[in-house]
Amino acid sequence: MKRLLLYVHFNRNKELSGHVIYQLNQMRKLFERVIFISNSELPAQYQSQLSEFVDEFIQRENKGFDFAAWRDGMNKVGVDELRSYDSVTLMNDTCFGPLYDMAPIYEKYEAQNVDFWGVTNHRAYRESKNHYFDEHIQSYYKVFNQNVIQSDVFTDFWKNIVDYTNVQDVIDHYEIQSTKVFMDAGFHYESILDTRNLDAKNLLHPDFSYYAPDVILREKVPFIKVKAFQSVESNGIAYYMLDYIDKNTDYPKSLIVEHLSTVGYPDSNFLLPSKMITTLPETVIHQSVAVHLHVYYPELLEEFLDAFKNFSFNYDLFLTTNTDEKETIIQETLTRRKVKATLVRTPNRGRDVIPFLALKDELKKYDIVGHFHTKRSLEAAFFCGRILEN
Repeated sequence: MKRLLLYVHFNRNKELSGHVIYQLNQMRKLFERVIFISNSELPAQYQSQLSEFVDEFIQRENKGFDFAAWRDGMNKVGVDELRSYDSVTLMNDTCFGPLYDMAPIYEKYEAQNVDFWGVTNHRAYRESKNHYFDEHIQSYYKVFNQNVIQSDVFTDFWKNIVDYTNVQDVIDHYEIQSTKVFMDAGFHYESILDTRNLDAKNLLHPDFSYYAPDVILREKVPFIKVKAFQSVESNGIAYYMLDYIDKNTDYPKSLIVEHLSTVGYPDSNFLLPSKMITTLPETVIHQSVAVHLHVYYPELLEEFLDAFKNFSFNYDLFLTTNTDEKETIIQETLTRRKVKATLVRTPNRGRDVIPFLALKDELKKYDIVGHFHTKRSLEAAFFCGRILEN
């Protein structure tokens, strides 16, 4: 397939982030031609780094934002040559990824002859009395196939792009309309994650790319927005987002940490664990230690046992639970893993506190006592104690 990528870049520090180089390196093989369009001035040292991954470089002022930059890229190619491509991909650097191989996705939509497609879409939504969103593909990644590229509606849409100075004008006139105008012309679109029927009742707005990054990761979407790590709504799960990407994808977590440390606050709470010195001498404790774990959810027991293996001191393990069935599961786990523990049956009262107090006579014999409990927050992101199915 003859594919064209128009990649728009902006960095307020006039730098080239490592995640951009990684992105281009991973995706270069998909395209016959890659045009890199920078809306911020890039010194020569950064431009030279791009030579391996792009065919052409366009430096422009940040007028009209991404849509005007894509327009300028198309003008450089020219209408006739543009129409010779099997697909045109419009992308910007506002996301991390790809977390997964993009080739099968392109092959799937090309085999189905889908007119245009994107990574995530946004359902039709009335934000306020005076502001309505039509259904649209979000603009950070969008692909048009030849059926659309060769149409007059495509040529006219991009020819008439103007340099708006207000980003909301760009969203209203172009991001949203760049889906609607083609749907109105009879073209059909798909998105890797179709959010139209997903449960959005707990979201401030039904923008899953921003307000539900846990869903983006759970559904194995290949890109995650940079701003998803920066939102107030992600404060409690950003660390787990990083951890999930590190453990479940081949994407280098360091690229996220480095970029967010530069464009945001380097001492953000969720970034600090990635910057801590982890090689430390073993802790020597000469006092007696007991560890209590209330196992209300026995399916989480092994996760805790794995964590306890990192203790560099001796300890006695006490487990509590509340049913015969759970006792059986726990005992089977302990036997299989050859872990010695005292298992005590307690009533289902007081959450983890009453079971902890039920052991007071045993635990008071120790100098140090650690108390833990399994927890699953079913209303929260899947990172919070949910079990993932492979």
